[in-house]
Amino acid sequence: MAEELRINSHACGTAMTIFHLYQKSFPYTEFDRFMVASLCMFIASKVDYLPHIKIYDIVGYYYKNRKGPKGKYKPLEEVKDALKE
Repeated sequence: MAEELRINSHACGTAMTIFHLYQKSFPYTEFDRFMVASLCMFIASKVDYLPHIKIYDIVGYYYKNRKGPKGKYKPLEEVKDALKE
């Protein structure tokens, strides 16, 4: 994600820190790791003031690259709403 969206390494480090803090509080079975990682990257881009990163870029990347059973994808609008919540 960082390479495709041109996010610097400082923002990636911030995203990993946010992810690890979240993961310490909740077990892996309670959340979608890929969604949380995407949200952490978005939050880190805002903390480090990267104005070129938009939520739609993060949602689009997550939607294209998420893991899950083949053929059972939710529509992009549902994924976008879930990420916004």
